[in-house]
Amino acid sequence: METHTKNQQAENKTVKPLFFLKGFESSKPDVFHKVDYNFMKEELKGKLVLNAGCWTGNFETLIPDSHCRLVGLDINEYALGVAKKSNPDKKFIRGDILNSPFKEGSFDIVTFFATLEHIPDNTEVPVLSMLNKTLKPGGKLILTTPHSYWLGNILDVPHWLTNHRHYSLELIRSYAEEAGFEVERLELRGRYWSELANFFFYPCKFFLRFNLFRTKFVEKLIYNEYQRSGFRMVYLIAKKKGTAAS
Repeated sequence: METHTKNQQAENKTVKPLFFLKGFESSKPDVFHKVDYNFMKEELKGKLVLNAGCWTGNFETLIPDSHCRLVGLDINEYALGVAKKSNPDKKFIRGDILNSPFKEGSFDIVTFFATLEHIPDNTEVPVLSMLNKTLKPGGKLILTTPHSYWLGNILDVPHWLTNHRHYSLELIRSYAEEAGFEVERLELRGRYWSELANFFFYPCKFFLRFNLFRTKFVEKLIYNEYQRSGFRMVYLIAKKKGTAAS
């Protein structure tokens, strides 16, 4: 009975694949991929980068090989199939970030974009600790995740339907520090247009089958909005302290 319970607990802490919507998913970058790349591009130059939670390889499509070397990791085989088809020369690995397939100290940078909120409850620190272990000494974690703000908490439909979590700056800082990182940058980006567009994204996705974040008008509004401070998304750059986190 005790062994069965332990096995159940381990299974519950496995990262579950996101829902893959056939006919909608693609590797074409949207405005948020472009915004995130603009935020981090100076950090990535010439580095070996693990893109944890790469999904359909949007960043791999956006970022040229001449800028950095990217390795994509995701648990969803369908999403990885799209990623590999669009980026045949890039490396993609199917795996669970809670059980990293990589040796300790393998990468210079780990990116973790809009993924923290999708992992199982109360696994934030174990996941960030695992990502810490994949980094070389002095390597960096670059992370984005939704900010806990009243407007976003109302307009983000998955937040109140599927426990799509939002975080405060203080909580993200505490998670990063507990996982063995030293915070270098921690800020908020995105304002009213991105919150409103996020609300309409899901009807467009599931009923109309198009990505609102790739339309020129919405892309321009959001991209300009993200060039200054805001309240929608948390942006973190944190450096690994010493050797691998315990």
